[in-house]
Amino acid sequence: MTTPIDPNDKILWDDYVRALEKFLDHKAQLIRQSSDLKQVIEHGLAEEKISQALGLMRALNVEERKSFFERILEGASYQNPYHVGYRDLVLSFPKTWLLENIEKYAQPILSGKDKYEEYMCLMGLFEKIDKQLAIRLAQHGVESDDADIRELGQEVLKDLTHS
Repeated sequence: MTTPIDPNDKILWDDYVRALEKFLDHKAQLIRQSSDLKQVIEHGLAEEKISQALGLMRALNVEERKSFFERILEGASYQNPYHVGYRDLVLSFPKTWLLENIEKYAQPILSGKDKYEEYMCLMGLFEKIDKQLAIRLAQHGVESDDADIRELGQEVLKDLTHS
């Protein structure tokens, strides 16, 4: 038995449920009826409607989603309001494809100076994908000219090789 709620809360709840159902109906309609969903997503990204665009990317098949992978990985490589959405999209790709491709996509993100945050975020992501992948990134970090990145790489190597 549920406890009764305040009448105003009940109205707010019912409005919320109707709005969510309407949103889901509109999203399904857009996915079904769009002439080019990839182009719609590109438009959303250009309009900085990131959350909405990321939500639609899941409707694409993996082959279509690959065209966004560089952008997705870049978004997962630093702390931002959409970091988790980007990370989850990366993790939605087949593991075998990630193992074959993610390092070449990560290379430009990690090149240059002041890349500690990118190393840190990608290290966490790589650990979720595959231990050996994370070890390779940590080894790369150990060879960095940046002392903070070297230290991060050493710590991660220690954790991964002793677990």
